Amino acid sequence: AAAGAYGGAYGGVGAMRWFLAALSAITLFVSQVQAADTISHRLVSAFKDVCLEQLTTGEIVASPGYQALSDDQRMRLSRSFGSEKPMDAAWAEPSAEWVRLQQDLDLPEQCEFVSFRAEPNSVVQQWNALFAEDFRRKGPARMRETRNGIRAGGFSTKPTEDGFIQASFSAFTVNETIVTTLVAIKMPQSPASCELWPEEVEKCLNN
Repeated sequence: AAAGAYGGAYGGVGAMRWFLAALSAITLFVSQVQAADTISHRLVSAFKDVCLEQLTTGEIVASPGYQALSDDQRMRLSRSFGSEKPMDAAWAEPSAEWVRLQQDLDLPEQCEFVSFRAEPNSVVQQWNALFAEDFRRKGPARMRETRNGIRAGGFSTKPTEDGFIQASFSAFTVNETIVTTLVAIKMPQSPASCELWPEEVEKCLNN
């Protein structure tokens, strides 16, 4: 299954707090406070629109109205995920509810979004609604509560002319903050996708 570039390891709570404050500072405009479930619905919809277009066209898709993060902001964001390598580019959504990440500008086959303000149960509901048609999955996205906080996740995949698109998300609690990451990748072959699309024989022969 597709996984976040940081493998779920969240290494810098202090850096995360800095970044949350920085998001407020770089907001282009602030409307009235939105309900968390509305943010979640908008997040999943934007992720699907942008990332599927990017993976289908093979070109980095523009996000009008988003604000590019500075080198320092990108480095701090990477460190909040426990990485010392900054992503090539990152853009904050106009109301700073989430950030779009591009680890490598020469690799449009991967597309990521991250939010510290989404409500996971609403993300689950929107994911199950938007990633049903044309996609297959082993089961619906789910959320559960653990002694360490909220956990949620989902995985969906569909074939393309030259491979498969895999879309996944995870949400987990870090120091009372829920971190939601959404990742889409395009792969020429994948055992996980082939299991769900056995009729795609030609793509799966070498798996």
